[in-house]
Amino acid sequence: MRSTKKQVYLSVAVALGLGAVQTASAAALDLDNLPVTPVKYAQEINIEASGGANLVATAAADYSVTVKSGWGVSSGNNLYYRFDLTNGQFGTTKPTLTVDGVAASVAQSSGSFIIFNATAPAAGITTGSTVTLDFATPGASVVPTTRAPVKVQYRAFTNPTDAINGTNPAKTVSATSVIDFAKFVEFGVSPSGEISITALNNFGQFNGNTQLATVGSFWVTPAAVYSAAGTALTDLSSVISGSSYLEVKGNFTSMTPITTAGAVTTLASGLFLTTDAACMTLVPGITATAVAGTGTASGTIDSVKLTGIPTGGLGTSGAPTYLCYNDKAGTAESIAKSTYTLQLVTTPASTSYAAQTYAKSDVGSFVRAGTELQASFVAGTNVTSAAGGVNRFVFTNAGSNPAAIVGARLLDGDNTGSNTPTNTSGTQLTVPAALSVIPANGNLAIQAADIIPTTITKRSAVIFTIGATSSNIKGTYQLLMPGATTQTVVQMVPASQSN
Repeated sequence: MRSTKKQVYLSVAVALGLGAVQTASAAALDLDNLPVTPVKYAQEINIEASGGANLVATAAADYSVTVKSGWGVSSGNNLYYRFDLTNGQFGTTKPTLTVDGVAASVAQSSGSFIIFNATAPAAGITTGSTVTLDFATPGASVVPTTRAPVKVQYRAFTNPTDAINGTNPAKTVSATSVIDFAKFVEFGVSPSGEISITALNNFGQFNGNTQLATVGSFWVTPAAVYSAAGTALTDLSSVISGSSYLEVKGNFTSMTPITTAGAVTTLASGLFLTTDAACMTLVPGITATAVAGTGTASGTIDSVKLTGIPTGGLGTSGAPTYLCYNDKAGTAESIAKSTYTLQLVTTPASTSYAAQTYAKSDVGSFVRAGTELQASFVAGTNVTSAAGGVNRFVFTNAGSNPAAIVGARLLDGDNTGSNTPTNTSGTQLTVPAALSVIPANGNLAIQAADIIPTTITKRSAVIFTIGATSSNIKGTYQLLMPGATTQTVVQMVPASQSN
C-alpha cells in the first residue's frame, strides 16, 4: 500500500461531515463478481420527454453497487473514487458513498460522472475495504440518454488531479450494465403453419371434415419491469390506453369476422379467440370491428381490430390465447385461402410513456388441398367447332379416384380487347355438372363455349380449381383457328390458388 501524506482537496469539494456511519444497500450489485443482473425498467418510459426521465432507485429497483477499494491508505489519508455512467447521467438527487460503512464526501460531479473524497478512519482503508455507491437509500436517480443499457465504471485514485483527469487509476472495473430496458407489454406469436382445406366441397370444410382448427396462438402479457418511479408495473392499463388493439389481417371476405359472443357450438363459421387449446370457449369482453378493404363495394374485409384487451393481458408464452376457426357444419360459406397476421398497436396511457412498435407476425394460413391450372390467351367463344375451329380444355387424371372440377374463373372478364387481364380477381364460371368430373385414369374435354359467356370474344385467361393433387392432374389448352391447318396445344401451368 502507498500512503498520501498530504491531503489535497479539489477546488469544488463539498464537505459532508466525514465519519458518519451509513447503512449500505442490501441489494447492491457486486462489481467484483461479474456479470451482475441489471435492474430492468420499462422500455415504454418516455425518456424523450422534456427534461428526460429520472429512473429512481428504490428498495425494489436497486441498482446500487459495491466494489472492493483495490487500494489502501492509513488513518487520516485520502482516496478518491470516481464513477462514470455510459448512456446516462446522474439525476438531481445524487447517490451517496461509504467505505466500510463510513460516509465519503462528494468532491465533484458533472453529468455523467461523480468523484468522492474518502478520508480513512482510524482503522484505515485497505485494498479489501467495501466501497458502496448507494442510490436506493437517498432515492437517487439516473437520467438515461438512450434505451441502451446504462453502465457504471469504477476507478480508484490516490490524488485528486488524477481523479479529475481519469489518469493513473489504482483500480479499474470496466463499464458494467446496471440498468437495462425491456418492454412491459410483451407480444408474441406462435404460428400453427398451414391448415389445409379440402377442394372436394368448394373449400367449405377442412381436410378430414374437422369442424374446429387452431390457426395459431399469441400472448399479450405484462413483463416484470419497473416504472420510472421504481415501482413494479403489473397492470397494462398503467402503460397503454384502452384504445390499444390487436389487428388481425387476412381475407375475411367469405367468412364471419371474429366472433366475440355466444357459445362455440352455435357460432357461425369464422374466427374467434379462446384460451382453450381445444377451441371450445370464448374470451369475454373483446370487441371486434371489421375494417373494409380496398374492394369495399364487393364487401371485402381486409382486417379486424380487437379492443378490450384485459388489463392483466391475454395469455402468456406458456399458456397462450388461441386464434381458432369454426367451420360450422351445413354453412354455405367457403373458407378463404389466406395468411393471417397479428399486430399489436398501442397508444400510451399518459405522457410518461412513449408509443412502441410491435412487429407484425404471421399466425397461420389456410391453403387449398387441390390443384389450380391456368390456360392463358384463350380465344373467345366465336371460335367453335361449328365455325371450323377447335377451342377446348383437355384434362388428364392419373389418379385412381375421380377428380372434381370444383371451380373455374375467367380473367379479363370485362372484355376490353386490350389483351391485358384487368379483372384480376376473376369472374366465376359455371362448369356443367356433366363436365365437372375427370374420370379416374381418364380424360375430360371441355369446350370453351360450354363455360365461357358468348359475350367474350377476345383473348382471356381461364383458371380451373380441381379437387386432386397436382401430381395426378395435367391439362392442355387446344386451339385451331377457323381456316387454319395447324392446331396449337399449350400445357396449362399451375396458378396461384385463391378464392
